[in-house]
Amino acid sequence: MLRHASGGSSCNEICHQYSEYAVPEQGDRIKGDIQTLSTALDAYSYGAGRYPSSEQGIEALMDKPTAAPIPDRWHRYLNEIPTDPWKQPYKYRYPATKSKDPYDIYSIGKDG
Repeated sequence: MLRHASGGSSCNEICHQYSEYAVPEQGDRIKGDIQTLSTALDAYSYGAGRYPSSEQGIEALMDKPTAAPIPDRWHRYLNEIPTDPWKQPYKYRYPATKSKDPYDIYSIGKDG
């Protein structure tokens, strides 16, 4: 089942949706991971002047994008991209379609 979350003001509300499918520790981990990714995405946006495209993905936080738009000012924002409690990568979409934030970050959940 698809579950959406974002790092900004709506994270608390949306992250709670995970609780019906995750034990409390997993929900806390998801919330922490999304906050980490959101902080790094905001720093990327500040430095690069925009968020990474959906095609560039959250990998742009670790490796300089090779697909347009390539930022003039870039540096590594994360040494490692976290995975969800089920060892799946978090999904990223920019611009957002489900969140009030500029982007969506979500897990496809344990049933992946």
